[in-house]
Amino acid sequence: MLILCGSSISFIERELLGEKNPLYGRATGIYRLQPLSFRETRGFFPHSSLETQLTYYAILGGIPHYLQQFDDDATIEKNVEAQILKRGSILASEVEFLLHQELRETAVYNVIIEAIAQGCTTLNAIHERTQLNSAKINAYLRNLIELGLVTREFSVLALPRERTARGRGLYRIADDFFRFWYAFCYGNASDIAVGNGEGLYRYQIAPGLQEFVSQTFERVALEALRCLNRQDALPFHFTKAGRWWDKVTHTDGSKKRTVAEEIDIVAADAKAEDYLLCECKYRKEGVGLSVLHRMRGKFPLEKYPGRLHYALCSFWGFSEELVQQATKEGILLLGRESIDQILRE
Repeated sequence: MLILCGSSISFIERELLGEKNPLYGRATGIYRLQPLSFRETRGFFPHSSLETQLTYYAILGGIPHYLQQFDDDATIEKNVEAQILKRGSILASEVEFLLHQELRETAVYNVIIEAIAQGCTTLNAIHERTQLNSAKINAYLRNLIELGLVTREFSVLALPRERTARGRGLYRIADDFFRFWYAFCYGNASDIAVGNGEGLYRYQIAPGLQEFVSQTFERVALEALRCLNRQDALPFHFTKAGRWWDKVTHTDGSKKRTVAEEIDIVAADAKAEDYLLCECKYRKEGVGLSVLHRMRGKFPLEKYPGRLHYALCSFWGFSEELVQQATKEGILLLGRESIDQILRE
């Protein structure tokens, strides 16, 4: 007997596979069902623009049950107000219900998740914000990771010893709806309780929504690059790709300075001979040459010797100067239209 389940298997294990239950010893395998990709979720909103589809994906993630709550013919504002910010709606109580179902001491978990949502992504930063004991934070984070609510992320080129080191890596909220809830709703629960969802959306959510969606756009751009990779449409075939960050020493004349550098997407082949560097921008203005120049200076070739290739993803297009430069150098430019086409094929 094969059992399919979501990101958390603790409930199924407890209710179906326990020693006292009839299915004990009969399951031949357990498959974790992953959230749908952006490409797959677009079918829930066939009448919406790519921007709206992306916004819905950022808010709801790839969980079909969540996606079904939104109306394709309604505006983003109306969907959020009716299905998330309205007391009694399914999604308004979803986070609290899931936490109480799976965890004890939910108040402590709330504090930790809220800290991560507010940008405290290291163990030290979470400790400073919450003032909880570090060992206790570690234990709670392990539970959240097991449930698929939080992930521990490493730079894509991090060595195995760096991935096993205590305290290394960045903690991020893995569940998109949880990320939205703790970014905008958790600290404003009183507005929902008194029926002020419209005000909460207008004054809290709407001003920060573009920045919130920008993080999801990076994942969608990576999804598009993976599609191109499968089609052998890139300069090389990459075997790993993701966010990259490291401390890099730059030399300015006779002076040296070490700074923390980060690139939205770095992809590498199996032999680490070719690297694709890509920055993603989700802002309502065309990306110019300065973004390309800045990206060129981030990556330390002395640490990662190889051939460099460049790409830029911009939802709102590119300047004419950048387009001309990209044509000369063979730099990949992915705009809204090209991403739309790639994810439809």
